[in-house]
Amino acid sequence: MKKTWLCLLCAALLALAACAAPAQSPAPTASPAPTATPAASSTPTETPAPSATPAASATPAVSATPTATLCGYPAAEEVAERAYAALLALYEQAAAEGWDLETCDKAGLSLMCGRPEQAWGYALRDLDGDGALELIIGNGREIFDLYALEDGEPVKLLAGWERNAFVILPGGEIYNTASGGAAYTVFTVFAVQGAELLPQEALVFDTGNWTLYAGAEGQGEGAALTEAEAEAWMAARAGAQTWDVETLHEAEPLT
Repeated sequence: MKKTWLCLLCAALLALAACAAPAQSPAPTASPAPTATPAASSTPTETPAPSATPAASATPAVSATPTATLCGYPAAEEVAERAYAALLALYEQAAAEGWDLETCDKAGLSLMCGRPEQAWGYALRDLDGDGALELIIGNGREIFDLYALEDGEPVKLLAGWERNAFVILPGGEIYNTASGGAAYTVFTVFAVQGAELLPQEALVFDTGNWTLYAGAEGQGEGAALTEAEAEAWMAARAGAQTWDVETLHEAEPLT
């Protein structure tokens, strides 16, 4: 009987303990506040227009013929000025120091550059139309010295003096009058071709006789001309060109 009461008492105590301490439920996880949907703008957002692809710039047409200048073509003139720079410095020195005939001759310059009464300078001209410029030393009518470029280096084509005069014909040829005295004179037409001066025709006056050669003086047999024919030949080659020069030496009065 005592055992039965003891069992009942223990059971009651256990039931009371269970009621006094209720089981703790885990705290519920807070749900995040709902994100507020922004109010729609009354003005609809404009979708930016796609940027226009720039039109391809047109490639400028290249002129087949470069722009001409007084002395030739700009690019050719720049090349020529560099190539002839040392030569021009020598002529400038001769002009500044007033070199005489002997000094000019020793330096390889025309004797005409040693005559103080002569005004002279230089010009760059394309005499054969190949795009490369020749260097002309002279007075604007007569050529004292003529140079061309070969592989970028100056080559001397001719040197003139009082009795060996060179001028430029209207067609660009070089016309030479070389006198060996009153009884002997040679008139020659030359063509500049690259770095060469090629004789085209030569008319020789020798003690009253006229002979025309197809090339240099004495080349081939030549054809005899009358005086009237010779004069007509010379008249057809009259009218030398004049050309602008960059003056290096001003004429000085003879004392």
